[in-house]
Amino acid sequence: MRWFRDYHLSAAQSQSLLNVYKERVAPMVMIFHKPSIRKLIYKASTNAEYIDRTSETSPHYLGEEHSTVLQRLARGLRLHRDGTRFGLTLFDTDMRRRLWWYIYLLDVQICEYHAISSEIEEDSVDTQLPLNIDDAEISPEFREIPNERTGFTEMTFCLARCEMITLNRRLARTSSSLPLEQTLQELSKIHTHIQGRYLQYYDVSISIQWVTATILRLVIARLWLVAHFPQLTSDDSLPLDSPTRNQLFRTAVEVTEFACLLETDERTAKWSWLFKGYVQWHAIAFVLSELCNRGESPEDLRVWAVVEGACNRWKERDFQEKGIVLKAITRLMERAARRHGRSMPV
Repeated sequence: MRWFRDYHLSAAQSQSLLNVYKERVAPMVMIFHKPSIRKLIYKASTNAEYIDRTSETSPHYLGEEHSTVLQRLARGLRLHRDGTRFGLTLFDTDMRRRLWWYIYLLDVQICEYHAISSEIEEDSVDTQLPLNIDDAEISPEFREIPNERTGFTEMTFCLARCEMITLNRRLARTSSSLPLEQTLQELSKIHTHIQGRYLQYYDVSISIQWVTATILRLVIARLWLVAHFPQLTSDDSLPLDSPTRNQLFRTAVEVTEFACLLETDERTAKWSWLFKGYVQWHAIAFVLSELCNRGESPEDLRVWAVVEGACNRWKERDFQEKGIVLKAITRLMERAARRHGRSMPV
């Protein structure tokens, strides 16, 4: 394996790539402890023998694994159980938490991407959320738990996503058996909790904080939308001209718009690689199904611009080209276009 040395980067090249990672990846995916990574990269760039062969080849190996295998590896390492059970150090415990929760987020993304169910058994997981602190506040040498920060830290974006998705899944498991009014009450509690723990502290003039606030509000809006779906398909479905149904329609359009904004806004362009993986199937399907039944309205130009923009972005990325979900969306779009006398974009 001597030939690996030919591909080792210089210290300057390593530092350049580390800076790219810190700007474009770390704010979105806080798995690694940046001070420790910085030391590791510096030592590896100045000493070709510092990293062993296994460490050099393992990224390629893991890159080929599917999410199911990744989950099994995580469970084999017992990442789904909190590190405090095993007498681990504070640092190791928090790093394990970061890793497990990113695997959890990845599972959510893959399930939504392919419209499939998760294989994670929620009741078997007791790994706590990572601490809401900056990397500088923790190190392998620390023996005491640092105080969690109130407000925004380097960890807050990932932490907010983890907590929002946990609350989302918990609500989804119970909402099917609850009356709509009770589901909306639970959703109101979630909104109050998120507002008190996160949103009230954000400065939306700072890009990462604006992104976090936008995603949290988008998820809450989508939860409100999805909570009403059973009512729309029941025997006593809401009339097309009811205020609630009109509000649902506007909310679905706004959810799709904000998803597009996260992908295309200049403030978030460096993180668009993450946002492109989250597709708002529920919102766009509802908008299209409503267009199949609604007549002309002053909002038509805006709504069609949102719908066609979303579908065109998916097609440009060959998103689920042969997938059943995209086929269903395409059929809905064709029906809605015929209803409104529009030609389908090629």
